[in-house]
Amino acid sequence: LRIKKLQPDWQLYLMAREAFRGGNTHANRHFVGMQLSAVRSRDKVSSYPTQQLTKKYPMSPFIRRNITDINELITMGKRHNYAWIARIAMRNVHLRDESWGCPYLSIDKCRKIEWGESRYIDNGRILQADYLETTITDVDMSIIDEEYDAEYQIIECYTSRYAYLPTEFTDIVLEMFTKKTELKGVDGYMYARYKEMFNALYGMTAQDPAKIRYIYDDEWKKDDSDREEKYNDDISRAFLTYMWGVWCTAWA
Repeated sequence: LRIKKLQPDWQLYLMAREAFRGGNTHANRHFVGMQLSAVRSRDKVSSYPTQQLTKKYPMSPFIRRNITDINELITMGKRHNYAWIARIAMRNVHLRDESWGCPYLSIDKCRKIEWGESRYIDNGRILQADYLETTITDVDMSIIDEEYDAEYQIIECYTSRYAYLPTEFTDIVLEMFTKKTELKGVDGYMYARYKEMFNALYGMTAQDPAKIRYIYDDEWKKDDSDREEKYNDDISRAFLTYMWGVWCTAWA
């Protein structure tokens, strides 16, 4: 019952799909094509499970807010411990530091982009634009505000109370991580099986509950005629919520 109350309705689900981001894999444009030496790297072990254990997530039903000012929404979020998701418009968008090699705004996640005289992009990432619309979480906003100068306007927004994930779930994350770690280098087969189950704890939250179907009849055709009906049927039986997957990747 608790999870059922957290499930987004169809319109909020569409916003969540717009906001969902995968791993941040992007080459630094200042070094592309160059051969570098004395390079070091670091690996973040089990990044998504780490976010599941250490960060807070939307844990109350989302409420629509009649707010158009981004600063008002940010202040409300901090004051009341809210997670929020919003469709926003951004004008006069500029990357603050031209030396920064991994801009956050992706063309794929933006709509109605107006470039002005030139298209200022870096392999799909936006460096500068006159206008764009996108959908973000409060976590995304903290990154965007650090990287870009822009004028903001909220088109639509929702808030939910932040809290840690249920212990019934996080206990399983810890159990699977412990077993996977103990088996590494000891039993390759069982290690692989536990690693699959361990990774699935994130994957189940990020599984799209309303995938678009494609039917082949001499040519491929998109069929999303009953997508909303399928979504409502799926979430009536869901034991996790897609919103946790959206926030997990944002945190990571």
